[in-house]
Amino acid sequence: MRIRRILIALAAVNAVLIAALGFTLMRAGANEWNGTLIDPPMTEQPFELLSADGPVTSRDLHGRWTLLFFGYTRCPDACPLTLQKLHRVHEALGDRAKDVQVTLVTVDPTHDTPEILADYVGRFDSSFLGLSADAPAIEALAKTYGVHHAEKARAAAPDEHAGHTPPANALIDHTTHVFVLDREGRLAMLWGPELTAEQMTSDLRRLLRR
Repeated sequence: MRIRRILIALAAVNAVLIAALGFTLMRAGANEWNGTLIDPPMTEQPFELLSADGPVTSRDLHGRWTLLFFGYTRCPDACPLTLQKLHRVHEALGDRAKDVQVTLVTVDPTHDTPEILADYVGRFDSSFLGLSADAPAIEALAKTYGVHHAEKARAAAPDEHAGHTPPANALIDHTTHVFVLDREGRLAMLWGPELTAEQMTSDLRRLLRR
């Protein structure tokens, strides 16, 4: 079932970008891009979410490249691995790191308050930004990017009943792509979880020269 959900998530990402938005996705060869270049970039998708320091809108991120990732703080594997890679990317950029904002949007807004997110992403890099909001706002933004997220199937405890709130330790399946937004907030590239930090850095250095 998990493999099926992953395939559905990947299909959703491509469906949103190709069918709904009509963009050309160019998977490059060995001497080209490592990720999937979106040319022309996708029109900016406005949002307003919350950080520990207050509201953050999509326009607040203009002027820098944004590495947007959807995840949650209790994630046991994909999220910490991705944030570790993005930290390595940030470090490798040197002086150009100031032109890049790594941003985690939670898919678990019930648990992940802005303060919890700030503490979590700060463990990877003090410059990283964590954003939350109410569930409808998160769902709307996730759908914009074709991001799948759903509680993992689990065996019910004897005293659990249908309709009860999911336990605080419930795990969530979610899309693990990184969305690369240009200085105007437009989606310009898609990185799959198979890419290394070195491959991401190579792509980003080229994008920064544009």
